[in-house]
Amino acid sequence: MRIIQGILLICLTISFGQSLWQGEKSGLFDDHHAKHIGDSITIIVIESVKSIHKTGNSIGNSNEISVGPGSGYAGFMSTKTALPNESSFSASGEQSSQGQFEAEVTVRVKELKPNGELFVQGDKITNINGEKQIIEISGIVRPENIMVGNRVYSSYLADSRISYTQQGEFQNATEPGFITKVFNTIF
Repeated sequence: MRIIQGILLICLTISFGQSLWQGEKSGLFDDHHAKHIGDSITIIVIESVKSIHKTGNSIGNSNEISVGPGSGYAGFMSTKTALPNESSFSASGEQSSQGQFEAEVTVRVKELKPNGELFVQGDKITNINGEKQIIEISGIVRPENIMVGNRVYSSYLADSRISYTQQGEFQNATEPGFITKVFNTIF
């Protein structure tokens, strides 16, 4: 009888036993991808922009009026007289700009889209020697594009907004002064 009670007690303990961990069921070596609001994702920003714009315009006009010997008011002329009129205009311009930006910013999942995509948003503010640098990022990430370590390249962000601003003495030194701005406005 005691043996039957012992076996019954062991069976009941095993069948009603619960784990102390109530989170997601995953293995020890699984990579945990962001999929909930508040989860973190690191965006690897590698952006390169190059723009060249060329334009040209050319206009030419040539006229000639000539009066020769004849009758009437021009009868006193013995040779042909000409009044040439010629004008031309030519202009060209070229503008080019190039920029490269690299950074890593960890952002948070702010919204889960109905199709399973994640809207992420965040910023990174650094202050080095009085120079404040602000990087702001937002966009939509497909869960399939999330790499090991919850990292995503910025080129995989849909509807991405990446902004970089700088504040401080260095930024102030690169801006033209008041008098220069006035002269540029006038001339």
